[in-house]
Amino acid sequence: MSGHRANSLNLWWTTVPPAQQWRAEPCLALLDSGERERARRAVKARHRQRFLVAHAGLRMVLAHHLDVAPKEIALRRGACPLCGLAHGKPQVIGHESLHFSMSHSDDGVLFAVYDGAVGVDLERYPPREDSAQRLGRYLHANEQRLLAAAPRHERDAAFLRFWLRKEAYLKAIGVGLAHGITPGNVDIESVPGWRTLSLTVPAGFQASAVVAADSAELLSIRHTLLAAPGSDSHVG
Repeated sequence: MSGHRANSLNLWWTTVPPAQQWRAEPCLALLDSGERERARRAVKARHRQRFLVAHAGLRMVLAHHLDVAPKEIALRRGACPLCGLAHGKPQVIGHESLHFSMSHSDDGVLFAVYDGAVGVDLERYPPREDSAQRLGRYLHANEQRLLAAAPRHERDAAFLRFWLRKEAYLKAIGVGLAHGITPGNVDIESVPGWRTLSLTVPAGFQASAVVAADSAELLSIRHTLLAAPGSDSHVG
């Protein structure tokens, strides 16, 4: 694979540009009919722009790793590990062994490519002040104990770390909150065969990754900045 090294977590970052510096057509040209329809249904123009930049950007990242043109990337959903229906992890048709994940929050978009199963989650930082109070009940009992022991002024940030890892893990195994998973049943740190990583991302965000790993061998982490598709700064 072009641009891919063994035992490496390849991270890509892009930022959704201001509307006046962006064009939808280059993004739309890369997406399939289902994604274009999802974008069309977005009520707010900014939400539509974020969706288009994220999904076009994903094709650019995958194309780089496969050494093909972005327009050649065709995606489908794999089988759900719980029910077997086709709403599991996204896959590149013809390259199902390529593992990847994507997350976007506000105007930030994070992509990851890895040798094995991977999930990433990105959120705005700092979180809402009432995050721990509103959603803390969804944490595993072990996480709730650690959260309760944290100084009060650190609890919202501590909650966000737990939540990021939980979301990333659910993406890595190919299920999610929308598929009936109860977050409180998952204690990531006690699940064998997985590693959790706090990622370095631009200021104003916090992110985590969960990767399949049978040992504590040090991972190589490579960061790449991606010009937002459709932006004036994008070339190619």
